[in-house]
Amino acid sequence: MRVPNMPLLSVAARFGLAVKAPPFNGRYLGWYSKEEISLSSPEESIFWHELGHAARERIDPTFGQRDKAFTEAVAEIVACVIGHLFRLGVRSANQAYHCIKAFSKDPALAAARLLKTVERSMAEILQDSAISEAA
Repeated sequence: MRVPNMPLLSVAARFGLAVKAPPFNGRYLGWYSKEEISLSSPEESIFWHELGHAARERIDPTFGQRDKAFTEAVAEIVACVIGHLFRLGVRSANQAYHCIKAFSKDPALAAARLLKTVERSMAEILQDSAISEAA
């Protein structure tokens, strides 16, 4: 698989990340490391989820210290928001809800705890002219 052309690839470049398309490893459709985003699926929402991890690491010094449920919930909400911004609702709110539910039994309380980090991650992704890619 080749990396498809999709919105916000330029953000990965701005973050200094290579975007690669290795074969499916049997476990993950995408993953993020400090040097790259790997995508085994052409689905844009997988890329946006991994970009959410990358943005959060740039703005949050506790990135490696938070629990996995928090980390995944933030990335999933970021992917959902980006999908809606680009009118590509491929990432369902239902998926984000399940990630929030894994983080906390009380979704309203979880949202309050997650949204500040989501907002900062989104600001990191959308700074400069990245949003103009939607036009």
